[in-house]
Amino acid sequence: MQNLEKILEEIDREIEERRKDPETRDVDICYGLNRAKEIIRKHMNDGWIPLEERLPEGGEEVLVQGEFYSRRNNMTYTHIHIMRLNKMTGEWNGVYGVPNGKVIAWKPLSDPYFPEEGENR
Repeated sequence: MQNLEKILEEIDREIEERRKDPETRDVDICYGLNRAKEIIRKHMNDGWIPLEERLPEGGEEVLVQGEFYSRRNNMTYTHIHIMRLNKMTGEWNGVYGVPNGKVIAWKPLSDPYFPEEGENR
């Protein structure tokens, strides 16, 4: 991850340098560099999709990351569950019901593991 952070910093420096010089202030180049940053950030999040970016289709089970704040000890807790989004109500539901707190990101579930033929089970 540190290497990706360094790449992002280098891209930021390149954008700043290009914006200073009227001859290299090419909008397409700056757009391309910003798009590269978005792609790198997406991979840095290991497939997690923030709710602000987009919601799951609805109905399918996905892995969700939520957080809730506890006044009792003044801490914010993170939790991860498998849930579904009800597109009609906008409500998340899972095995344990509606999450305590708010969902902040989600990602599709991976395919299940299937042992190869002949492997001991």
